[in-house]
Amino acid sequence: MIVERIVEIIQSYEKSISSQDIHKLIELRDFLAVNSFRLAQEAAELKKHYNSTYFIRKISVNKSTQGIIGEKKLPMNKATLEATIANEDIYKQEQELESAAYQLDLLLRQSNKVLEAMSQRISYLKTERENAHKSV
Repeated sequence: MIVERIVEIIQSYEKSISSQDIHKLIELRDFLAVNSFRLAQEAAELKKHYNSTYFIRKISVNKSTQGIIGEKKLPMNKATLEATIANEDIYKQEQELESAAYQLDLLLRQSNKVLEAMSQRISYLKTERENAHKSV
């Protein structure tokens, strides 16, 4: 899974922070960038499913509410409560998808922060190397 690959890359980066190997850092940054892109694709797909479930739930509750009002002659507020209970499974599915989408967004933002840190570290090491060559 993409999340597991990203975790592995970040752990490798964490182990190599004290290293001066620019090539290894560039490789890790590139792997993280590619996998972050894939994570963004997954997040977008999950958000699409979440949005779809949200609208299905809204439509189902509204239809159920109208049906209950017509059949049982209940007032709107009571019919809405019954319709909400009748559509509990859709609510649960919506909440699960929303939670998963939020989690992927959070992981994506954090991996982007690590990417920034990697780029800064690489830039710093390149500057150090250039300064060392100038002084020789």
